[in-house]
Amino acid sequence: MLAGCGGGGGGGGGGSGGGPVTAQGCRPSVTSGYAAVATSGYVDGSGDASGAGGSSGRGSSSGAGAGGGLGVYVNALITVQRADGTQVGSAQTDSYGMVTVSNCGDAQPLLFTVQGTQTGTYWDESLRTPVAFGASQMLHAVVVPEAPNQQTLYRNVGITPLTEAVYQYLNASAGAFGWTVVANVTAANAAIASQINQVLPPNLQLRSTDITRLAAVARDATSQVFDGSTPNSTYGLVIGGMAQAAGLHNAQSTNPGLDLLGQLAADLSDGKLDGAKNGTPVAPSPTQAAYNLPTMTADTLGGIAALAATNGQAVPPVTYTSYTLGGSISGLTASGLVLADGTSTVAVPSQATSFTFGGVVTSGAPYAVSVQQQPSGLTCSVANASGTAGAANLTNVVVTCSTLSYTVGGTISGLSQNGLVLANGSDTLNVASGTPNFTMPRPVASGGAYAVTVQSQPVGETCTVANGSGTMGAGPVTNVVVSCIASDYTLSGTINGLAQPGLVLANNAATIGPLSANTTMFNFGPVLTVGSTYSVSVQTQPTGLTCSVANGSGTAGAANVTNVAVTCSSLSYTLGGTISGLTASGLVLSNGTDRLSVAANATTFTFAQAVAYTSAYSVGVATQPTGMTCSVANGTGTMPAANVTNVAVTCSPQTQSFTVGGTISGLTQSGLVLANGADRLTVSANSTTFTMPTRVASGSTYAVTVNTQPTGQTCTVANGSGTMATANVTNVAVTCTLNSYTLGGTISALTASGLVLSNGTDTLSVAANATTFTFAQAVAYTSAYSVGVATQPTGMTCSVANGTGTMPAANVTNVAVTCSPQTQSFTVGGTISGLTQSGLVLANGADRLTVSANSTTFTMPTRVASGSTYAVTVNTQPTGQTCTVANGSGTMGTANVTNVAVTCTLNSYTLGGTISGLNAGGLLVVSNLVLANGADAITVPFGATTFTFDKQVAYGSSYNVVVQSQPSLLGLTLTCTVTANGSGVMGAGNVTNVVVTCL
Repeated sequence: MLAGCGGGGGGGGGGSGGGPVTAQGCRPSVTSGYAAVATSGYVDGSGDASGAGGSSGRGSSSGAGAGGGLGVYVNALITVQRADGTQVGSAQTDSYGMVTVSNCGDAQPLLFTVQGTQTGTYWDESLRTPVAFGASQMLHAVVVPEAPNQQTLYRNVGITPLTEAVYQYLNASAGAFGWTVVANVTAANAAIASQINQVLPPNLQLRSTDITRLAAVARDATSQVFDGSTPNSTYGLVIGGMAQAAGLHNAQSTNPGLDLLGQLAADLSDGKLDGAKNGTPVAPSPTQAAYNLPTMTADTLGGIAALAATNGQAVPPVTYTSYTLGGSISGLTASGLVLADGTSTVAVPSQATSFTFGGVVTSGAPYAVSVQQQPSGLTCSVANASGTAGAANLTNVVVTCSTLSYTVGGTISGLSQNGLVLANGSDTLNVASGTPNFTMPRPVASGGAYAVTVQSQPVGETCTVANGSGTMGAGPVTNVVVSCIASDYTLSGTINGLAQPGLVLANNAATIGPLSANTTMFNFGPVLTVGSTYSVSVQTQPTGLTCSVANGSGTAGAANVTNVAVTCSSLSYTLGGTISGLTASGLVLSNGTDRLSVAANATTFTFAQAVAYTSAYSVGVATQPTGMTCSVANGTGTMPAANVTNVAVTCSPQTQSFTVGGTISGLTQSGLVLANGADRLTVSANSTTFTMPTRVASGSTYAVTVNTQPTGQTCTVANGSGTMATANVTNVAVTCTLNSYTLGGTISALTASGLVLSNGTDTLSVAANATTFTFAQAVAYTSAYSVGVATQPTGMTCSVANGTGTMPAANVTNVAVTCSPQTQSFTVGGTISGLTQSGLVLANGADRLTVSANSTTFTMPTRVASGSTYAVTVNTQPTGQTCTVANGSGTMGTANVTNVAVTCTLNSYTLGGTISGLNAGGLLVVSNLVLANGADAITVPFGATTFTFDKQVAYGSSYNVVVQSQPSLLGLTLTCTVTANGSGVMGAGNVTNVVVTCL
């Protein structure tokens, strides 16, 4: 058995040990080293020819062995335990990291435990040297033998970060003994394999849910060679490559292989590969991370290549495409800038105008560029900082640096709930209820772009942003306006079987009716807000019928209530059952809005209000009896054509009742309502734990379900049901994911082929004469969308209305594409004056045009249909210049627009610095120091420590500060010189570093 991060192990062997000898003469054992045996004829199911079981001596004493490989543990203690608690044995690994295990045909799951010792070492694949593996180090693997008639494990076992993740996942999801159940092990292996496969290219993905499998590696005393011909050998390559990459990723680590083991196992133990365990980062800090998710695929392949260079060449070919992440930089006149994307960083030198991260990203991977360290004396801001990588290099991240920076903020009105999160790129701000104004935490560099958005809505409210985007000027932005209003939700439901008129429904004091015969739906209208209660009941029964209400009461979340069900029938039956253990008064049972008070010592109950045939019922405890806890079994169902008498209420002293709760992951929206029978709990957005309000008596059953889904999300429950023991239940796991909805709309007047629409990287070809469209790729709830025309149809021009927005909790169908013959569309353009620098980007809606330096005219790429509006604006200013637009907007007539005027001027900046030694010392001043920059001169008095020329210098112009006249005192002449930074070319920021020294 191999215990490590790298390749596989050698074949099986028959050892001996202290366990009881079976009827076939086999003794369960774990022995140090590799013990080869004769082949028995059994075939390993993986087909990788690893290990061979067979006869050894008398009987059929067989076993399974494991050979050494990269990442082996030497002198580590291996213990093997069966699910029934008996031990197969234990032994220390030899110098090749080997032990041999004889299992004697037992089919129970096996728990392998590797524990370090005082002399234990681990071969670190990255450092290529052994590191200490002490007694505090431990990892595990759970193995299910293939067949009960095999006396050997009959294959190699690898103990890796993934097997440790499976063990930890089993503990979290199924308890300390979850590994003893085969179904649990299979599910856990599949869960971990599916997560790791997300960062592996197709030819390196795990092909088996049993991730303890490793193939044999050929090895002698001096060489270790990979064989990439089988899936299991590929698995060894993946783990070894990741360990190698860990050292490259964190060059300061003294044991990168063990860093990978601990961090990757903890990360995956909650069933998600996201760099965190239940929301807490697994790395002590970003610089100490053993891997970076956006670049994990490329890093792993790089690690494999590095291993292959010294350990063999059987490396699978690369079968995925990766892309670079970078962009442009302006105004960087100082050193020290460090940009970050996750745990990847890039140090950017002074005067740089572009940057590219060293790693690569794969299509579909998220990225988020931020400033990890500001340059000396400057503030840099990032625009277009985050998104999802498409199938091309990312080059549109814009970093703007300036000596001047200002805050972005404004006012907030109507905010009465918590949960609002504002964002400006990667800068976020959590806003508490009642807050009247806000300021984003990070200032924005002068000239940098800002865009304040709502990242997360407050519970039950909708907030919008006005004046949220622009370019930072020469002062703080204080006019961003955030307006919040309460969301109103409707209360409605269905009616079945209403064959007669006269039904009147009530919700608290409001009523609907009398309703006509054959009515099938009802709606009280928008009467609900988040947290308000509702209680729908029958106020007046229709003639000759009995109507009952199901799902009629509750607390409103952030969504319409539509599941109230009214069932009417000429037949109705009583609802009741038995009560056990009730020795106190105060118990009140409920069925919807119907209540029943039950006396102490009662053994049966029947609700006074009959329930209509086929109507749903749900019996719950509205009020617990004094000092007791009662729970309900068989409490929900559909009324049959007979009285219901099997509802069972079980009561016990309150000291013998316990809570039901657990964890919640992925919940970003409000509206989630959990249920345990009739018990309800409304859960706030971003909650990570929950506990149901009503305790459950020991011995009673519980079943946690999702009663109402949150807005735009779907939540599922694991470990939700069971029988209450003598401790609180804390392992119920609620997992929520964002729903996705389709994006589409209408098309008018499209009479030609060739139209291609786009939403980000998603494109859609539209046939001639189409009147509607829907993108194939759905968009996640709350994600931004932007529909544009990627390719115009032949001879026509199409424009888009309602094309941008944030995906709601419903399909978007109102995007409108309008087409017209190209003879009726015209260009928008004009003149440019004063443009001497590059970087200018003009915009007309979603249309963009990058303009070269010294250009004097322009024409926007996309033609505009006659009758449509246009509005030319400056999307990005050129470096060191400010451009304005005149005649930029209007309605397209029947000729090209050529009178748009873009005027650009060079920005100017001050020139100055510091002075040392200019002291009069009490002597009479004869003449002062005079500094000059060309024809511009300033007189600097004695005692001055700084200076600034009166005349500013235009961007791109040269400057040269000299001493025009030396200062003098009565009887003493000083000599001043420009000792540093006196000449240069003016950048996009004030110069303050000229140094003048006087002696």
